[in-house]
Amino acid sequence: HVVTRPKKMTPYELQFEIIENMKRFYTLRNVFKINLRKRWRFKYRMGGRYLVNRWIEENKDYFDYLKNLNDG
Repeated sequence: HVVTRPKKMTPYELQFEIIENMKRFYTLRNVFKINLRKRWRFKYRMGGRYLVNRWIEENKDYFDYLKNLNDG
């Protein structure tokens, strides 16, 4: 969760960009690019992908709060 108010962007924009970058890092394409001999990396990347998607689902209210914070 964003816990600071950046000078050049809104807290919502910062949180959104963090999540977007995490989603890009954990894309299926990037997960499968890992050398299969390093299976532990594959497992961590798949786990990371799962956690990012779960975080997004569980924090929809937080996103709404940040968005409304900027409107007010």
